[in-house]
Amino acid sequence: MVHILDTRHLGKPGIIAATALETTEGLALFDTGPESTFETLAREIERCGFEPHDVRHVFLSHIHLDHAGAAWRFAELGATIYVHPRGAPHLLDPTKLVQSA
Repeated sequence: MVHILDTRHLGKPGIIAATALETTEGLALFDTGPESTFETLAREIERCGFEPHDVRHVFLSHIHLDHAGAAWRFAELGATIYVHPRGAPHLLDPTKLVQSA
């Protein structure tokens, strides 16, 4: 089953969404939205009958903070993060991303 998870970015619905796919291993998440929306995203995951630690894989379309900002939160919970090799260094040290935002 596929779930569209509204992050309610800036308190507004319908701006940024993450997509969750149920797998036999748990959830696969496509993009995470910004880190500031992690708690809302966690509630959306719970609304679907899962917990944030059930996210096993996170696929990032690109590393902009509105798409990948909360990825580290899922990595801390044990998820594997998939990103273009050129983007990986920016996830480890997002200084340049933050400066450009």
